[in-house]
Amino acid sequence: MKKTKFIFTLMLGCSLATMARAADTSYENCVKAVGADKCVQIGDSDTYYALSGPAGNQTMTVYGTKESGGTVASVPQNAFSVYNGNSSSALDGVTSLKFSGNVNIENSAFQGATGLTSVNLTGVQSVGNTAFAGATNLTDVNFTGVQTIGNSAFANMHSLVSADLSGVQTIGNGAFYDTGLTTVKLAGVQTIEDNAFENATSLTSVDLTSVGTIKSRVFAGATSLTSIDLSGIQSLDKRALTGMNLQNLTISENSPVEAAYAIDGGNYYYALSSLASAQRDLQEFEEQIPQLREDGMSEEEIEWLLEDYQESIAYAQPQVDAARENLLAQTLKINCKGDAQVCKAKLLSGLPDEYKAVLGTKVPFDVGEATYLESDGKGGYAIKTYGGKIVGFKNKRIYTLDEANQVAGKVNRVSIKYR
Repeated sequence: MKKTKFIFTLMLGCSLATMARAADTSYENCVKAVGADKCVQIGDSDTYYALSGPAGNQTMTVYGTKESGGTVASVPQNAFSVYNGNSSSALDGVTSLKFSGNVNIENSAFQGATGLTSVNLTGVQSVGNTAFAGATNLTDVNFTGVQTIGNSAFANMHSLVSADLSGVQTIGNGAFYDTGLTTVKLAGVQTIEDNAFENATSLTSVDLTSVGTIKSRVFAGATSLTSIDLSGIQSLDKRALTGMNLQNLTISENSPVEAAYAIDGGNYYYALSSLASAQRDLQEFEEQIPQLREDGMSEEEIEWLLEDYQESIAYAQPQVDAARENLLAQTLKINCKGDAQVCKAKLLSGLPDEYKAVLGTKVPFDVGEATYLESDGKGGYAIKTYGGKIVGFKNKRIYTLDEANQVAGKVNRVSIKYR
C-alpha cells in the first residue's frame, strides 16, 4: 500500500511539474534569451516579452512555447490595443515587433499601434480579429508560417504595399480592407472570406495559384485590379468578382463554372435574387392575410405592410434592369489556358438561364490568347491566336488575318469572337 501511494505521489508530482513547466515556458525562453531582469509579463497571462534597441526605435520580442504539440502561448485580447484615444505605454518607442517560439495573437492585441513600422510574424500560428487594424504606419509584415488571419486583422493599413500570404489556410472577412496593397501573393491559400481585400484601391496584381475557395466580394472596390487569373482555383462564389473594374480574365478548362459570373461580377445574379426574394416575401404575406385578420390585425396595418412589400419589389426591379444593361455592355477579354472551345463551353455551361435569356447562346466578349492548329489542306498549318496574331509554320508561310480566317472556314472552325 505504501509503495502504491509512493508511486502515485511521484506520478502526481511529475504531472504537476510538467504542467508548471508548460505554463512557464514563455518565461523560461525569455530568461534564456535575455535574462530575467528584462522579461516582462503581458498582463496576467503566461506570455512574456522583452525590449531591445535604442530608445525611440525599440524592438519588442514576444516569447512563446517551443514544445511541439504543447500549449501555445498567446498575446491576450486587447493586450497592447490603442483605442478611442487611449494609449499603451508598453509600445511607446517600439517600432518593430517579432516573435520567438509558437504564439497566437488574440483579438485586437495590437489594434491601433501606429508606432509599429515592421512586424515579423514568423512563429505566429493565428492572428485574431482586428489584431493590427489601424496600425497605419506598418510598411513591412512577414507572414511566414501564419495559418489563420482573422476578420479585419490588418484593415486600414494604408502604408502596407505588398503581402506574401502564400500558404495561409484562411484569410478572414475584411482582413485587408482598405489597405494600400499593390501586390498580393495568395498561392496555396485554402479560403479567402468575404470582402477580404475590399477597397484596396491600389491593388494591381494578385497571385491566386492553387487557391481553394474565393468567397463573395473579395476584391470589391479594388478598381485598379483589372486582370485576374482564375485558372488555378478550385471554387468561387458567384459574386466573388463583384465591384471590380475587370478587363482581362484568365481561365482554364478546369476552372469552376462559376467563373462565368465574372462577366459582370455576379451583379445580375444578385439583382435577380433580390427581386425574387422580395416577390416571394410578398406572396407569403398575401397568403397569411386571412389568418392575420382572424388574429385581429387591422386593415390599416395590413395595407401598410402590403405597401412595404410592394416598395421592396419596386426598388429591386430597377436594379435588375440596370444590371441587365450592364451585362449587355460588357467587353471583358477572356484568356484561356487550354482549348478555346472547351473554355467557351465551360463559360456557357456556367451561365444560368436568366443570363442566357439576355445573351442568347453567345459569350459577349473575346476569348483571347487561346491557340489551336489549323490545316489549309495543302500541308500548311497555322496557329491562330484569338488575340489577332497569326503565325505559320511547317510550310514556312506567314498567314495574314484574312487568309487565316479562310483557312479556318475550310476546316469548319468558328472563331469565338462576338461583339
